[in-house]
Amino acid sequence: MDLLLEMLNSLITAGGLGFINLFILTRLDKINISKENKEDKIIFLLLFSIINYGLFLIILEYLKKHPFVRNIEIPISIILVTIISVILSFTLFSGILTWINKKINNLRNKENLSSFDSRSIKKIAFGFETNKPIFIFTLDNQLIFSGQSGWFSDLDNSDFELITYPFNSKSELDNYDKIIEYITCEEVESEVYINIDKKIKIIIIH
Repeated sequence: MDLLLEMLNSLITAGGLGFINLFILTRLDKINISKENKEDKIIFLLLFSIINYGLFLIILEYLKKHPFVRNIEIPISIILVTIISVILSFTLFSGILTWINKKINNLRNKENLSSFDSRSIKKIAFGFETNKPIFIFTLDNQLIFSGQSGWFSDLDNSDFELITYPFNSKSELDNYDKIIEYITCEEVESEVYINIDKKIKIIIIH
């Protein structure tokens, strides 16, 4: 039993459950870690490991006081701490990270600094919930494709991929100058995403 407990302690403190927390919060866009920032990943895993290990010890000590779970308190503790840890990822951890980011930006605004966002530029540009009209150009303003936005690859270390849907009818905005004139004169809300590596720029109309 002592050997099993020691092995479980090693697993939890090594970040076993911390990877689950990190996975969930990354998918919720509460944590965004680029492949260059490995130190941030280690810090988050260490933090989650400490929290999960603390929960594990608390639950284990509580169950030891109840004879009806004797000899099975360790597996029950593992199950309970896993369930609680997952729930905390969607609730408490997510809320705390949102609050921290909000406070950081409030302080940055007071210092006349730009807002902080841990997401990549790609995620910020394409993080809208509904499909948007997009126009894809080369850097020398040659139209590649225009249509409604679809899915895009949001992994920072993956190649840039995008699914688009053609417009139902032919658009009069068929070249760069017309689109620039439209978004300028009509005062529509728009953004331009530029990817130097792929040699493209994408105009997004909201």
